[in-house]
Amino acid sequence: MQNEDKIIELLAEQLIRQDQLIQEMREMKGGIRDLQEQQAKTNLAIGELRLSVTKLADEIKVVHDLEHRVSAIEVQLRASR
Repeated sequence: MQNEDKIIELLAEQLIRQDQLIQEMREMKGGIRDLQEQQAKTNLAIGELRLSVTKLADEIKVVHDLEHRVSAIEVQLRASR
């Protein structure tokens, strides 16, 4: 009888621990969902930043080309004086 009581006690402790593990897993799933949502937002932001950098690079190229053209005109004006 004493052995059966000990077995029942051990099984009860195991069930309590199993319930705790289940609760921890639920919390982890919620945390994972939150991280997935945040990752999706971060990916969108990175995409927007990438597009902005590309547009900025295009504008820098336009300014560089204009600067090159102005420099060429300045050289011609100096040569004609």
